[in-house]
Amino acid sequence: MVTRRQVLSVLSATAGLGALGAMHRTNAATTAAATSTYPDRAVRLIVPYAPGGGTDSMARVLARKLSDIWGQKVIVENRPGASESIAASHVARAPADGYTILFASDSTFQLNPLLYNNLSYRPDEDLTPVTRFASAPFGLFVNAKSPVNTFEEFLSYARENRGEVFFGSYGISNSTHLGLAWISKKFDLGMEGVPFGGQNPAMTALLSGDCDILFANIIPSSVGFIDKGDLKVLVTSGDARLPAAPNVPTFRELGYDDLDTSYTLGLAVPAGTPADIQNEIVQACAEAVRDPKVIAYARDTLSINLFSETPAQYRAFIESSRATLRQRIAAAGIGKLD
Repeated sequence: MVTRRQVLSVLSATAGLGALGAMHRTNAATTAAATSTYPDRAVRLIVPYAPGGGTDSMARVLARKLSDIWGQKVIVENRPGASESIAASHVARAPADGYTILFASDSTFQLNPLLYNNLSYRPDEDLTPVTRFASAPFGLFVNAKSPVNTFEEFLSYARENRGEVFFGSYGISNSTHLGLAWISKKFDLGMEGVPFGGQNPAMTALLSGDCDILFANIIPSSVGFIDKGDLKVLVTSGDARLPAAPNVPTFRELGYDDLDTSYTLGLAVPAGTPADIQNEIVQACAEAVRDPKVIAYARDTLSINLFSETPAQYRAFIESSRATLRQRIAAAGIGKLD
């Protein structure tokens, strides 16, 4: 039943545009009402990794800024595991009203459909990519007790101990796993992967000797381990040396352009979320990542570069990234997983 308020809203919105169908007017009123009040309650930001890592830290910084912009709480909810599928499935099944947002990285849209035969969600049908806003390089970490101090020394060590070197990752076949699996394949090292639920558990495993090497974010917790002499960084990815590791060379400096490993961050919502609500999220995120304090924290503390993209730009990136990752997966010899 069309209410008086809806009719008035429709008449106002369509004044001077001529007569339109009654159903069209009702839908327009509903969308306008939803947009004008969004968000009018707390928003949940679903993070696919455990608390404490670089992804989680960036999510919390963004959530606080979005809370300020919207005047509503943005609550971070961690749902780690299954290469982001647990978090992605949860968001895919949520109401398409903008109140459940996925803090997505490369696994959600690019890696998972290339690597898994059976996913608990359909990346292109169940979720809508809204905006990509960050990219981050990794450092390649080893335990301080490791006999290697450079990337070349690690390659020699792994060859000499073929089949006995284990690498950690933030989960099966995400960017941290794929990067080291590709290195293992490229240099015929025969390394085995050990997945964990995020950076903190993976770092704990590296410190305890349960794995030998790990791609990880260079954030305060990992820098603290470096400063205390518990961990070493052999090389970093990205175009330039990181402010948090100025004495560590990049893969490109060493002549290994094809080994560069990084990840990107974006926001996604359930398919069917109204376009006006998506636009509100895009605009709010763009405002958040323009904040000088947010930029400085992301760059200097998390080694993350910030920018803003439209949904169309994010979708174009997903397509081009899939083409690149498909080649890398083939080169690494990783087949489809169940």
